[in-house]
Amino acid sequence: MGNGMVKRERLRSMGCFLSRACSTTSTALSLMAFGGLATLLVYAAISQRPSTGENLKVAKVRTVSVPADDVSELKDAFAAKIAETRRRRAVVPAPSPPAKEPPRESPKELPPQPQPLPQPPPEVAPVPMWTDAEVTAALAQCVKKLAPIRAEVDPQSPVRAGQCGTPAPILLKKLGEQPIQLQPAAVMNCGLAEALHKWVEEILQPAARDVLGSPVVKLIGTSSYVCRNRNGEANGPISEHAFANALDISGFQLADGRTISLLQDWGPVARDREMTPPAPTPAPTPAAKVERKKPGPMPSALAGPKPPAEPAAELTANARFLRRIHAQSCRLFGTVLGPEANEAHRNHLHLDLKARRRGYCQ
Repeated sequence: MGNGMVKRERLRSMGCFLSRACSTTSTALSLMAFGGLATLLVYAAISQRPSTGENLKVAKVRTVSVPADDVSELKDAFAAKIAETRRRRAVVPAPSPPAKEPPRESPKELPPQPQPLPQPPPEVAPVPMWTDAEVTAALAQCVKKLAPIRAEVDPQSPVRAGQCGTPAPILLKKLGEQPIQLQPAAVMNCGLAEALHKWVEEILQPAARDVLGSPVVKLIGTSSYVCRNRNGEANGPISEHAFANALDISGFQLADGRTISLLQDWGPVARDREMTPPAPTPAPTPAAKVERKKPGPMPSALAGPKPPAEPAAELTANARFLRRIHAQSCRLFGTVLGPEANEAHRNHLHLDLKARRRGYCQ
């Protein structure tokens, strides 16, 4: 084979030596010849480096032995191959960096808004007071009720607080033919003062003389007008005290100096007896067993001897006095409550003029 044929065959085998780096504008080839042989090491693009700053990628190149006298011809062949590759491939420009967004303007601070002025609280509707006509009518009734009785009173200004109050209150200090002092003096309506005078003359003083042998000279712990519900509870019906139509009494002082207290002298109430366990029955003695065996009269369904009733616990004079005035007060007042009613009334007697079909007496 001639030298020409050998050169053409070697040039044909060198046609596939190109790689992706052929797309660059300039290529440097380095051929090294030693002992009549040349070895192609590396070719790489050294211009138009990507603008992105990435490292240039170098493709693998297959090495072929070439005679030294063929170097110039190989250079021409590489140059022609590079030109052909450039024609086939369109050079893709490096992507331009994304345009920077204009800096966002910080939201403009709004000028401080004026603070709203504090609004005055909504006007509360005034509590309706008693009209002149109501006060005049109540005063006329007071004169009519107080004229026949003996009482020491001070007229008071009309009282109105929501549902509570009375148009013509009085401060009752003393009442009765033998004056009884109220300690402390109590604010009430004139109708209650009239009823209390009758109660003193017809019930209280007769009971004190009969049972205790001494008249009453003072009502202790008296209280009348208080704007509240019954028993001082947060919810529930309004009390007669709210209308100055009730009087509470904790005790009595006699002319001889003795003091009678509802709390101390009433005695055990039914609630106490129910809570007290019955006393144990003693075991029968031998003599009692013999006595039981003796024949006796047989009880008859119609008549005959009855077993003796257990003796009732004896009440003190003070307890009898208190229970008597409690029972008799029920015919004059709409409501009478004492220690037997509940724990709230264990220490006082409550009298009021609430209108009822039937009196409430406990």
